[in-house]
Amino acid sequence: MHWLLPHSPTKEEKEIAEFCILNVYNQFTDPIDKLIIMGVFELGYTQKFVADLVRRREQAVSLRVKKIRTVLKTTHRSYIKP
Repeated sequence: MHWLLPHSPTKEEKEIAEFCILNVYNQFTDPIDKLIIMGVFELGYTQKFVADLVRRREQAVSLRVKKIRTVLKTTHRSYIKP
C-alpha cells in the first residue's frame, strides 16, 4: 500500500493512488530515474543515500532529481489546463 494513503483507504482512493503511481513511473524509461523517484520522492531518503544506492555521484543524482521535478511539473500543469 502506498504511504500517502490513509490507514483504511476506500476503493476509490486506492484506484486514484495506483493510477497516479503508474502514470508517474511510465513517464520515465530509465530504471535509475525510477529508483531515484522511489527513493527520494516516495520513501523520503536523502539524495546522498540514493546516490550510494545507485552507485552514482551525489551531483549526478541531484541533476536527475531536477530533471524529474521539471518533467513532473510540466505534466502536472498539462493536466490542470482546461
